[in-house]
Amino acid sequence: MDVLLHLIRCPITHESLAELAEDELRHVNKRIDAGEVLNRANDRPAANWLCGLVNASRSWIYPVLPHGVTLIADEAVSADVLRV
Repeated sequence: MDVLLHLIRCPITHESLAELAEDELRHVNKRIDAGEVLNRANDRPAANWLCGLVNASRSWIYPVLPHGVTLIADEAVSADVLRV
């Protein structure tokens, strides 16, 4: 994943991306399971994430699903989901 992170950017802010910490990923997946997460298109994520990528300003998170990284602006989730 590290090699990939040097090549990709947040499609909204054009900032670099980093992996979510494991505890942050668990928190996001717990909130997805509870139906508390909406993406920019106001849709609920269909599945738990294998990983998450957060932009440098920690404002947007992108899912990494079994089929790969999703860097579509409407699929981004506000990083507010990391807060209680």
